[in-house]
Amino acid sequence: MSARSALVYGDVNLNLIDGSAVWVQSMVLALARAGCTVTLVLKAPVQTDRLLTPLEAEPGVTIRRPAEEELLAGIGTNGLTPKQASEVLSAVDASAVRIRAVFPIPGSPSMSTALPLPRVRSLNSPSSSASSSARPASTPAAVTGCTR
Repeated sequence: MSARSALVYGDVNLNLIDGSAVWVQSMVLALARAGCTVTLVLKAPVQTDRLLTPLEAEPGVTIRRPAEEELLAGIGTNGLTPKQASEVLSAVDASAVRIRAVFPIPGSPSMSTALPLPRVRSLNSPSSSASSSARPASTPAAVTGCTR
């Protein structure tokens, strides 16, 4: 049986203490305390460790600092662009034993991109179709544990 693991990244600068940054910290702590090995990839170079200190003390949490580790050339002071984040996450994933759970974080590109609405065929008439515009653009995922 393999250990549970999660890769966490969000388009969130943890140097700025706001709701999204606190949410990232809380998600990482919750996953770690649920028994997951968690790898957090930071968006921006660290200027303050206020939100990171509790994570560094938590068993099973690894913090990857792409700018400081020089995982990619051209990372600016504002942090990773979405394209750079994709490259870094692919590299971190490839070097990991095996990461199988990726949880989107509010503010990340995966949460702000609306998915196409599904086409629904009527049971009464196979030629008719309908779609719902009531579905929110971003539906939060329920987290009950990590994948194995």
